[in-house]
Order: sequence, then structure tokens, then C-alpha cells
Amino acid sequence: IIHYLAHANASDRAAMLETLQTDHCGETRNRLAATLRESGSMEYAIAVASRHVREALAELKALPESPARSSLEAMAEFILQRSS
Repeated sequence: IIHYLAHANASDRAAMLETLQTDHCGETRNRLAATLRESGSMEYAIAVASRHVREALAELKALPESPARSSLEAMAEFILQRSS
């Protein structure tokens, strides 16, 4: 949403802010998700999240193998799969 608001024209930005403040039904959420996909903001958010997850996985390699490390790696992989 932050990406969308930063790149939308004034009227689209105002409409998004109004919707976020007043309407929270399922249909509205679906419409907002479609707007974010169409604007490229969803793709941007997924790319940024994926980059962070890849960086986190690389940092985890510095830790010794353990059940805790494996759990953190599994959670990171889940986030990547969920985002795709």
C-alpha cells in the first residue's frame, strides 16, 4: 500500500486512503488487492519481501546446524512460497 500511495496520482491516492479508513468488507479487500496487483505494487512488495528472505537465509548459514536454524529456514522458505 505504501508503494501504491507513493506512486498513485492524487485522486487515486485519495480514493485509496478513503477506502482504507471507511470500508473493510471482503469485496473491498478483493478490489484493493486487484488495484495493488494492477499497479505493480503487489509485485514490488513481493520482490522486496523475497530479497529480505534471501538475505535472512544467507545470514542463517553462519549459524551452526540445529533444529532452531532449520525451523527458521523452513519459515523463510514458507514465506517465499506463500508470496509466489
